[in-house]
Amino acid sequence: MKESNVRASMRELCLPDSPAVPRTGCRERVQVVVRCRPLSEKEIADGHQNCVIVDAERNTVEIHGSGRRGSQDMAPKVFTFDRTYGGSCSQEQLYNEVARPIVHSVMLGYNGTVLAYGQTASGKTFTMEGLDSPPDMKGIIPNAFEDIFAYINQSQSSDHFLVRASYLEIYNEEIRDLLAPRTSATMKLELKETGDAGIFVKNLTSLSVYSLSDISRLLTVGKKNRSVGATLMNQDSSRSHSIFTITVEAGVQANKSSDQSLHVRVGKLNLVDLAGSERMCKTGATGDRFKELTNINWSLSALGNVISALVDGKSAHIPYRDSKLTRLLQDSLGGNTRTVMVANIGPADYNLEESISTLRYANRAKNIRNKPCINEDPKDTLLREFQAEIFRLKEQLKASNLSIEGFSKEASTNENEKVLTVATSQTSKESIHYHTEREDSICQPLSEQAIAYIKADLERKAHLEIEYLKAEKERSEEEKDKIAQKLLGQLKEMQIHYEALTKEKEDREVLTSKLKALEEKLLHGSNTNNERLKEKARQQEQELALYEQELQKKQQLDEERQKKIAELEEAQLMAEEKSNSMEEELELKTSKLRNLKARYQQSKNDVTSLRAELQDTIHEFHQERADLLLHLRSLDQQHQLKSFIIEVSLLFKFLECMPVKGT
Repeated sequence: MKESNVRASMRELCLPDSPAVPRTGCRERVQVVVRCRPLSEKEIADGHQNCVIVDAERNTVEIHGSGRRGSQDMAPKVFTFDRTYGGSCSQEQLYNEVARPIVHSVMLGYNGTVLAYGQTASGKTFTMEGLDSPPDMKGIIPNAFEDIFAYINQSQSSDHFLVRASYLEIYNEEIRDLLAPRTSATMKLELKETGDAGIFVKNLTSLSVYSLSDISRLLTVGKKNRSVGATLMNQDSSRSHSIFTITVEAGVQANKSSDQSLHVRVGKLNLVDLAGSERMCKTGATGDRFKELTNINWSLSALGNVISALVDGKSAHIPYRDSKLTRLLQDSLGGNTRTVMVANIGPADYNLEESISTLRYANRAKNIRNKPCINEDPKDTLLREFQAEIFRLKEQLKASNLSIEGFSKEASTNENEKVLTVATSQTSKESIHYHTEREDSICQPLSEQAIAYIKADLERKAHLEIEYLKAEKERSEEEKDKIAQKLLGQLKEMQIHYEALTKEKEDREVLTSKLKALEEKLLHGSNTNNERLKEKARQQEQELALYEQELQKKQQLDEERQKKIAELEEAQLMAEEKSNSMEEELELKTSKLRNLKARYQQSKNDVTSLRAELQDTIHEFHQERADLLLHLRSLDQQHQLKSFIIEVSLLFKFLECMPVKGT
C-alpha cells in the first residue's frame, strides 16, 4: 500500500474535535458559540455581499473578502469554536443546545452566566430577548423563565423554592435600577464588596416572584426603562449593558419529621446583554450618542483586557476594577460560575473588520477557565430565614393553644369548687352541676362560638346565684354579704379569664396571618396546575433524550473511524517496513520531502497570517486613536466657542455697567 493512498484515506476519515463536556467540581473552559444573522433587507438593498461562511458540522467560521485597503484580497481566516450557528438557526435550537444546560445547572445550585457580545446591530438583543410573538421567536431570557418554573412544578411537593429577580443597566459607567422608579437614588447605584456576599449593588431592587407571569412582567417593565437610541446602523440600538439576575433558593427536607432540617442550595443566573461595539464613522454618533459610544467602547475594551490577562496566565494582576462591567462579571470570568458567551456577527462585507474583531475577541475567551461548584447551605439564605420564622410561628400557635386549654380547665375547676360550696338545695346543685359538666366538655382550643357560649354560661350562673340569695332570706345579713362578695369575686375572676381568652384568640389570629403570609412567599413543587408548562417540559425532555441518542450515535461513529485510522496507520508502518527496494525507498523519501515542504509552507503561511493580524490590530488601534483625536478636536472647538461666547457676554455686561458721560 502506498503512503500517499494511506494518508488520503486518513484525511477522509478525520473529524473535527467535539467540545469537551464540563465535569462537576473541576476547572472548565468558558464555552463560546458564534451566531451569524442573515443579511438584512437594507444590506441587500445597498448591494452588500455575504463574506461569512458558517460550518455548523465542523463548528468553524470562515471570513473572506476584499482587504480593508481595497487593493489586495484578504486571505480567508478560519476560526473554530464550541458551536457555530448560521442564519437558519432557530431560537429554540440555540436555547436548547447553549443556554438550557446552564439553566439546569442553576437549579442544581451552580452559578451560571449567559453573555451576548458583538457589534451593534448584530442580533444580541434578539438572541437574548427575542420577540413576544410568535412563541417560537422568544429568546434565551423568556425561555429560561419557562424552564425554571417548569422545573419547580415537576419537583416534589415537599421541596421549597424561593425565586428572586433583579434587573440593572450600566449606562455611561453609572449603574441604574430598571425595576424602580427613575429618581436620583435609583439612577446612580454603588458597587460594594464584602467577604460573605462578594460583589453586589447596594440598594438594588430584588423582588420575589411566584409565577411565570410575575417574572415576565418584571422583564417588560425593565425593557421600557432601558436606555435605547437610534443610530445610522440600528434604529433601536441598546445604549447600555443590561444584566437580568435570577436567584433560586431550593430547600429539600433532610428529615421529614423536623421542619428545621432543611438542605438549601442557591443558584444565581446572570443573563447579560452587552451594548454593541461601534465606530463613529459608521454610526454617525454625535453629542450624547458619541458620549455613549465612548463609554461603551471603553467598558468593552476593559472586558477585553480582563480576558487577555486571564488567558495570558503570566499576569499577577487582573484589571477587574477598570470598569463596573468587569467588576460585576468578575465571578463569571475566572470565578465560581458556568459561563457561555454567544458572539453575534453580521455577514455583510461592509462589517468585515468588525466581524473579524468580534471573532478574535471570542477566540481569546475560549481559553478562560472557571471553577464552578454547588452553593450548598450558605448562611445568608432567605429561604432558611423564612423556614425558621414559620417554625417559630407554629410553635407560638401551639403554645397559645395550650394556654387557652389551661385557662378553660382552670376556669371550669374553680367554678366546680365554688358551686359545690355555695349550693345547698338539691335543685340548684343539679342545675349548676349540669352546667359545669357542660363546660368540661368544651375545654378544647376555643372558637368564637365556644367563647360566646362560656360568656352566656357565666351570665346564667350569676343569675342562678342571685336567685339563690333571694331564697335564703332567713340567713343573717353577714352571711348574705359574704356570699355576695364571694359571688362578685367569682364574676370578676370569670371576666378576667374571658378577657385573657379573647386576647389569646386575637394573638392566634395575628400569628396565623403571619404564618400564611410567609408560606405564600415560598413556592412548592407541583403547587400550580400550569398544564402548558408541564407539557412543554415533557416535550423538551423527549427532545433532549433524542439529542443524547444522536450524540451517542455520533460518538460510536467516531470510535469506529478512529479504529479504522489506527488500522490504516498500522498498515502504513507495515508497508514502510516492507519497502526494501531502492525505488520504494526513493518514493518514501520523496514523499517525506514533500511533507516537509508542505509543513514549511504552512508555517510560512502562519507567520504571514500572524503578521497580517498584527497589522490589522495596529490599524484598528490607529483608527480608534483617530476617532478619539477627532472627538478631542470637537470638544476643543466647543470649548473655544463657549469661551468666546462667555467673553463677549462679559464684555457687553461691562459696557452696560459703565456710566454714560454727558456730552
